Amino acid sequence: MYTIIISILVVIMIASILHWVNFSTKEGKDERGKMILGRSSQIAFSIVVLAFGVTLIGDRYITFSTDEQFTTTLIALMTSIMLINSISIAYFRKKY
Repeated sequence: MYTIIISILVVIMIASILHWVNFSTKEGKDERGKMILGRSSQIAFSIVVLAFGVTLIGDRYITFSTDEQFTTTLIALMTSIMLINSISIAYFRKKY
C-alpha cells in the first residue's frame, strides 16, 4: 500500500519540478518571471518552515510504527511543497 502511495507522490513531485524548471527556463529570465518565481518561492519557503515544525512536533509526540510511515510522511510533505510552488507559479502567472 505504501509503495503505491509513494509512487503516486513521486510522480506528482516530478511533474511539479518539471513545471518549475519549464517556467524558469522559458519565462523566469525577465523581470516579470523573476517576480513570479520570487513570490512563489516565498510561499514555498513558508510552507517548508511550517512543514519542518509539524514534522518535529509529529516526530516528538506521535510515534510512527515503522520507518516506512515516516518516509511516506516526509515524501508527502515534500510533494505538497512542490505542488504548492507549482500552483502558486500558475496563479501568479495569470495574475501578472
